[in-house]
Amino acid sequence: YRRAATPAELAKLAQKVHRQLTAGELPAADLYAGLRAALNVAVAGRDPRLAAKLIDELDIRFILDRQELEETMIEGFLGDGGSLRTELSKATALLPVLEDLIARDINNDDFRDAADKLRYGNALVRTVNDVETQYRWKVLRERVTEGKQQFPKIAAQIEQLRSDPEDPRANYVVGWYLCMIKNNWPQGLELLAKTDDFQLRQLAQLEVQENTNLIMHLRLADAWWDYAQDHEDEELVFESCMQRARKWYQSAAIGLPDGLDRIRANNRLDAIDRLIGKAPESL
Repeated sequence: YRRAATPAELAKLAQKVHRQLTAGELPAADLYAGLRAALNVAVAGRDPRLAAKLIDELDIRFILDRQELEETMIEGFLGDGGSLRTELSKATALLPVLEDLIARDINNDDFRDAADKLRYGNALVRTVNDVETQYRWKVLRERVTEGKQQFPKIAAQIEQLRSDPEDPRANYVVGWYLCMIKNNWPQGLELLAKTDDFQLRQLAQLEVQENTNLIMHLRLADAWWDYAQDHEDEELVFESCMQRARKWYQSAAIGLPDGLDRIRANNRLDAIDRLIGKAPESL
């Protein structure tokens, strides 16, 4: 380690240590200490791909706080003011980790940290020629921006729900926040089923019935499609509701027999891809 004078030499050393550690059978404590040391050297060597691989290795073999490791790794690669302590081409390997950490920050209502991580990720994602990655980051940006604006209003509405669980306005505000910002549809829909927004209440009530009828799934998909079209000027709402429509169109397209209903479901799926781009089901 003392002889490794450059980042490239440190990265090479980390790779060598990783190979040797995983080639044989070591006591668990030795293997853990060695992998942690190799992770530190990989970060010092500015090799995010190897660092991410070492975190995966540690996560598979040991019970640990993966988020803490990832946070430490990110801090090692990101400098002040949005700078990167590694080549841009290598740093793109940090994008999946950043996405996960931002999603966790949103889930914890920590929009300040989420915004900081977004700043780094935005610089990286511009270099990636992948439509789905671009889309995921676009949605993350919208959720963080909207979440920062809406979060200060939430505490008062949650208190209102404690005193009056049927309050339509409080159910709308908190339910909307859970669905659109935190992507927590099961809990959010339970609240939206009590809102005074007639269209949204009808949709939520249909959702919480958990109907297994595929024609009902198609009806739900159409209803989310219509709701999204009615709110196309609200970007986050439009995209979130189109994603909800996608979920139900996919269910209908897979389960329905050949016929006009299945054709229409597939046509709508193609239309959603054109309107907002493809994205994983988790969004």
